[in-house]
Amino acid sequence: MASATNLSMLRATAIIIAISLICTFTQVSGQAKTTFAQAQGAYDRGAYGTAIKLLAKPASVEDFILFGKLCAVTKVDGGVAAFADAIEADRGSTRTRSYYALGLIDGHQLDKAMEQVERGLRHDPQSAELMSLKGRCLYKKGEARAGLELMEKAQQRAPRSEIVLYDLARSYTESFDTAAADAAYTRLVKLKPGCVDPLLERAYMYVQAARDAQALGDFAAILKINPCCQLAYWQRAYFYQQRKKYREAIEDCKRCLACPDSIKQIERRVLRLKIDAQERLKLYADAAADSKILTAETPTLVKHWGVRGDMLRQAALQEKLGQYKEALATLDPLYKKAPDRTEVMVLRARILGKAGQYVSSLELCDKLITRDDSIPDWYRMRARALKGLGRGADAERDLRKAAALGDDIPDLPGFFHDK
Repeated sequence: MASATNLSMLRATAIIIAISLICTFTQVSGQAKTTFAQAQGAYDRGAYGTAIKLLAKPASVEDFILFGKLCAVTKVDGGVAAFADAIEADRGSTRTRSYYALGLIDGHQLDKAMEQVERGLRHDPQSAELMSLKGRCLYKKGEARAGLELMEKAQQRAPRSEIVLYDLARSYTESFDTAAADAAYTRLVKLKPGCVDPLLERAYMYVQAARDAQALGDFAAILKINPCCQLAYWQRAYFYQQRKKYREAIEDCKRCLACPDSIKQIERRVLRLKIDAQERLKLYADAAADSKILTAETPTLVKHWGVRGDMLRQAALQEKLGQYKEALATLDPLYKKAPDRTEVMVLRARILGKAGQYVSSLELCDKLITRDDSIPDWYRMRARALKGLGRGADAERDLRKAAALGDDIPDLPGFFHDK
């Protein structure tokens, strides 16, 4: 009797454990689905920062694909790696291979993309997506007609395929066929109602095609879906910047930077756009203040030339404000890292001259003019140093040389010019 009782208790315990495990598994699975669903919803409405945070540790095929798409739309690194992880997770299905090829194409790795497409077509020769991506590869490699024919054939096979429609829309845009691009993007907008992605791409196409009313209409539609869409404010600021509406650009930059759903890499791009607009309006103090935000991490980022460009611009802004000591301090890390870079030498020579350090300025001016004797600004810079050293006749000679050369100089960044 005791053994029978014990057996019954063991069975009851086993049943309870099994039920508990089932419940736990169901709960965990439900949470995973809920997290992905939240990330997908955030992606659809253009809350890209939120979606990226939700997918901080992607685990499933769907996670990897969505994370790759997020990287692609926000121009943040990691998309190709995410699509590669998706292939590994499902052993190379047609779907994941298509997304991987798409990521490689966006990353200009056309040979690798074509290799993936051909491998996929050997297993699934009827895939419209792979056919379209082969056409996209051919198009990007310079075989535009053959590429477009393949993409159009793929669209006939799968008229509602997101990948096929994006391939066509982007290719038509690059071919300056605005009408065809508009039609493809409009099909995508209808296919994905309430989704920001196709509206963003179509708006950018309209901006490039100078169809201002349509571009602004799409931006308004996006902001109706999500009033805090960071990418919409950034792209609209870019639109205003191109149209020389600098105050409107600055306001959209401010709105973009105030978005709670923010991505740091985008913030840096927006700050650069805002600084440029402020410079155009001669708001140098405001531009310099924003520039300090970009260069705050100088010790760790000085090796990157994008950040070096920010430092050059900051030094030039400080120069305009007469803050010569601060400008030289901003340039010091660059001068130590790359003393022979022309852009560093130009700014340093000019600021040294304005700061009254004529000997050091003259030394750099001599090096620059030896390197290229066709830049009138450099003679004017040297004339300032020569005059400061009491060599008036030599200074006049350089000023005459600058006048003879005129102002027909190469297209250089604004901070090269002494304005």
